[in-house]
Amino acid sequence: MDVRSEARWTEVAERHDRTVHHLESVALGDTLEITIVPPPADLPVAATAPALYVLDPFLTLDTVAGWSRVYGRYSEGVLPPAVVVGVGHPGNDERQFMARRIRDLTPTPVTGREWKPPLGAGQGPKLLDALAHEIVPFVEARHPTGGDRTVIGWSLGGLFVLTALFRRPGLFARYLVVSPSLWWENGLPLVWEKEWAAAHDDLAARVFLAVGSREQAPGGGWKSEGFSDEIIAWFRQVSNFRTFTRRLKERHYPSLRLDSHVFRDEYHMTVYPAAVARGLVKLFEQ
Repeated sequence: MDVRSEARWTEVAERHDRTVHHLESVALGDTLEITIVPPPADLPVAATAPALYVLDPFLTLDTVAGWSRVYGRYSEGVLPPAVVVGVGHPGNDERQFMARRIRDLTPTPVTGREWKPPLGAGQGPKLLDALAHEIVPFVEARHPTGGDRTVIGWSLGGLFVLTALFRRPGLFARYLVVSPSLWWENGLPLVWEKEWAAAHDDLAARVFLAVGSREQAPGGGWKSEGFSDEIIAWFRQVSNFRTFTRRLKERHYPSLRLDSHVFRDEYHMTVYPAAVARGLVKLFEQ
C-alpha cells in the first residue's frame, strides 16, 4: 500500500506567515497537525530552501521559526532562509497533547520505573514512517528543499531525533538534539549507539547535542518540569549526555560532524532557546 496516496490532507488555516494542515496519517493511524512556515517573502530565496522539521510545535515552533528568520536575514547567507515545518497534533488540550507526544515520540512501549502513560508509548517508528512517506513528500512537493532536511527535538523529542539518527539514517541530514531522554528503557539510545558501532564504520550526519548543566541538580522546581529530586537523579540527564557524546566522539566516524554543548546554569525547561540558536549555527556553518 502506498501510504502517500491513502493519506488525507486538509488545510485548516492560513495565517499571515504559515499554513496549518491536518493529516489523517495511514502510517500513524491518527491525525497529525502539520504547520508550514515558509521563508519570509521579503528575503531572497535560492532555488531550494532547507527544511527544519520541528517536534512539539505546540511548545517550540515559534522559537525555531523566529531564529530562522533572524539568521536568514542577518547571517549573510551562512544560514539560508528555511522552510520550518511543525509536526504535532491538533487541539489545545494540554493533557491530550502530553499523552499523544509520549505515545508518538517514543521508540518502545517499555518506559522504565513501571510508568504507564495514559495512551501508552512506542509509536515513534510509526511517526518516522509518517514523516518519510507522507509528510516529507507533501512538504517537498510544495517547497523545493533539495532534500536538505534538519530535525529538531527536545526532551522526548530529542529521543525521537536519536531514533531517526540510528533507525532511519538518511531521512535527515542534520539533527538538533536538545536534552534528549537518554534514560528511556534504561538507556536504550546508548544501546543503539553501541549496536551501530558494531555494525558500521561510518555515520553520515551533522549532529548538535545540547543539555543544561542544571538538569541533574536537585531543587529546580518548574525549571526541571516539576519533577521530584528522586526522579531527576534517576534521569541522570547530564551524566547520560556526557557518556553518550563521549562515545560518539570516540568512534571517529569520518562522515560524522558532531558538536555538543553543556549550557551553564540552564535547566530542562530553560535550555531550548539557547540550544536552537547555537545549534542552527553549528549545523549549517561550513
